[in-house]
Amino acid sequence: MPLDEYEGAKTTEAQVSPSGENAGEEREKGGVPPLAGFGQRAVAFFIDITIISLLLSVIVPIAKYLNVNAFRSAGYGGSEDFFIIVTFLFANFFFVAYFTWFHSEGGQTLGKRIMGIRLVSQYGNEVGFTRSLFRALGYYISYMVLFAGFIWAIFDQNRQTWHDKLAGTIVIEAS
Repeated sequence: MPLDEYEGAKTTEAQVSPSGENAGEEREKGGVPPLAGFGQRAVAFFIDITIISLLLSVIVPIAKYLNVNAFRSAGYGGSEDFFIIVTFLFANFFFVAYFTWFHSEGGQTLGKRIMGIRLVSQYGNEVGFTRSLFRALGYYISYMVLFAGFIWAIFDQNRQTWHDKLAGTIVIEAS
């Protein structure tokens, strides 16, 4: 849905420029909040991925140690292949859980909070659990084709990525 239908607000070309340079300069008071720029979103995502990676770099070695010792004490030996599969599944679960929880609880991950942006539905409402979950799972679709789903936001009128379109969300500047 084009943002010009968002609560009756009027949009201009300056508001939807792909570069994000003039976003929001001509917005009417009380209309559509300024859309977050691609750079803001990219930095926020990088911050979030860094946080997730740091947490996993602590959790995974502890889990490996506990897993190997549990298997050895049960007489099975440590299965490296099994641990790799479990680690992959856990890391993906943790990624989805991180984004789902933070987006459903106020629309801001830690990265978005630092960058001063937040996630809302395309109608400007808070994003609930189900919409957040669909969006988090949509990240996988967005990066499957050489991150084309992320890059799409540069050219999209509403700066939506593929996962935004899937979930019906937009990223705005936080007020």
